[in-house]
Amino acid sequence: MESSLPSRDFYVVNYPAIVQNDDRAIQTLGGIAGISKTFSSSTRRLKLTFRPEMLLSKPVFGDPSPSTALVVRARRLRNKRTGEEKVQAEILGIIPRTYSFNALMDFQYGPFEKIPPEQCSSFGKSDQFRVFYDKLLVREPTRSLDLHLNNDVPLCVPPILFTRLDQPLTYCFSSRFRTNEYIELDSHNHNHPYHRKERKSYAMFVNFNEPTPMTAHPAALEAISSLPPQSRKLAHEIEKLFRKRPAWTRSALLHGLRHLRIRDSSIKLILPAFGYYMPNGPWGRVWVRFGYDPRTEPTSRIYQTVDYRVRSPRLQSKLRLYGRRPRVADREDSDCSGSEVELHAEVGGDLGAVASTTGKDLHFVHPSSKSTSCFRFNRNSWPDARQILYQITDIDVPEVVEMLAAPVPRSKCDPVEGWMPEKHQKIIRESITRCLDTWLAMEEESSSRQKEFTIQETVVSQKEKTEKVEDNGLEENHGVDATPD
Repeated sequence: MESSLPSRDFYVVNYPAIVQNDDRAIQTLGGIAGISKTFSSSTRRLKLTFRPEMLLSKPVFGDPSPSTALVVRARRLRNKRTGEEKVQAEILGIIPRTYSFNALMDFQYGPFEKIPPEQCSSFGKSDQFRVFYDKLLVREPTRSLDLHLNNDVPLCVPPILFTRLDQPLTYCFSSRFRTNEYIELDSHNHNHPYHRKERKSYAMFVNFNEPTPMTAHPAALEAISSLPPQSRKLAHEIEKLFRKRPAWTRSALLHGLRHLRIRDSSIKLILPAFGYYMPNGPWGRVWVRFGYDPRTEPTSRIYQTVDYRVRSPRLQSKLRLYGRRPRVADREDSDCSGSEVELHAEVGGDLGAVASTTGKDLHFVHPSSKSTSCFRFNRNSWPDARQILYQITDIDVPEVVEMLAAPVPRSKCDPVEGWMPEKHQKIIRESITRCLDTWLAMEEESSSRQKEFTIQETVVSQKEKTEKVEDNGLEENHGVDATPD
């Protein structure tokens, strides 16, 4: 004999209190809607709040656990004539999940005020409290909170944080004696079976107040001499770039080596042989040629850096910027524009803009792989990330051109401003943002005009096709009428 269990599900809640009012108990569990939402997920915890009408009431949570119980209804039937009793059982459904409140009940911090003993209403009961929760709430919308803040209400300051753990954890406290056996065991734990080869770096980091190194570390020069022929060719190209320009950012230097199609990691071993790194100051995060001290050369102000960040969410959305851009070498290996891109370098060591040729039109690609947007800012090269390090010589805006055309305003290099005037960083950042706003508005206007022109061309083309079809129909009808019977 086969029988099937009913498909109806029941859920058991081990309520941590004596229930005298079913409606009140359901309300403390979040109501029918809250309970149904909890039952719909197998991992959601059941929230119980003994004072649901209070926002400051801290709840306790019940943990779900799977179960295989059944809900059985038993009836006792008695025969009135014979007095025989018979028990009849019926399975109503299954219990797939049970909720148990095994956590600790935390302290409740609420708007409670202890009543003085002389004001207690009941004789002999000194532990009585008054609830002033209603006086804390703003019942109606208002623009002025002075009336609400001037109420004579006791101070109610709940804790800033509550613990996230509501169940006790077992922890065995034990003292760790520094015996010889323990010391030997501890030393063996640090002996790993595999050891990575030490990565030696001979790069020189020079702060603003430190002397300028004249030559590279001997080990760095020795490492260059032991490189394979292809890497020695790369070292020769880097040396040529440092002869043209004494200070480079890493992005600009990689772009200058784009014809070799190298990776970012390829120059890590070669750079310390030709330049030192300045981590801070007006030339922060720039590689400088050995023997060249920008702090004594006023003409080196064009190589000072400006840390620009696109903070406006509107500009970030229009430029389609992300938190971190791909590596320069990775952008050099692929062409996101889907066309042939030619790179043009200007005379004098500065790098040119990037153009994409698509038949008739010549347009600048942004954002694009194989672009100068990672280190240069001008009308055709916009930021490709939220934060970019520019050198002043690579920023083509009117304010910067005027700054560089003016005489050097200092006789001594400043640790913050370098050879530039006061607050030049702020002025340049504001100029870049203003140019971006203007250029984006011009691009949007041009795009809208192009879209309108395309729509007009489509309408005219469709109209010409319709007229042509009508003319063909008239010619056919005329031919039929001219035919003799």
